[in-house]
Amino acid sequence: MSTTLSADFTTLLNVPKLAVDGSNWLIFRFRLEIGVESKGVWGHFDGTSPSPANPPPSGDAAALTALNEWLKKEKEAHHYLAQKLEDSTLTELLHLTSITQMWTALSSNSTISNVQTMGMSECI
Repeated sequence: MSTTLSADFTTLLNVPKLAVDGSNWLIFRFRLEIGVESKGVWGHFDGTSPSPANPPPSGDAAALTALNEWLKKEKEAHHYLAQKLEDSTLTELLHLTSITQMWTALSSNSTISNVQTMGMSECI
């Protein structure tokens, strides 16, 4: 019996978990961005796919459908990020409500840590 990996898993297979000290931030960020772009959710990370009106206007079926689709993609983005973070790092982000907020916080902390580790001020 052969085993096949789902496309969701294989797309992010080569993305390493982010080291707690952020020392692998540059390669983590690059690989994660490519992976989540291929899944169509990068806009949730960088904020270019903002939430539609929530709640949608009463009786507006199209707005409700758009919101539900956006929420589904937001949860997918959370899933992709959560599987690539150590528990201690993820725990620090749980108080944030959107993937954009999580990514912004993670980027700020990891970039600073990575620059200190590598001594490369031009990475900021």
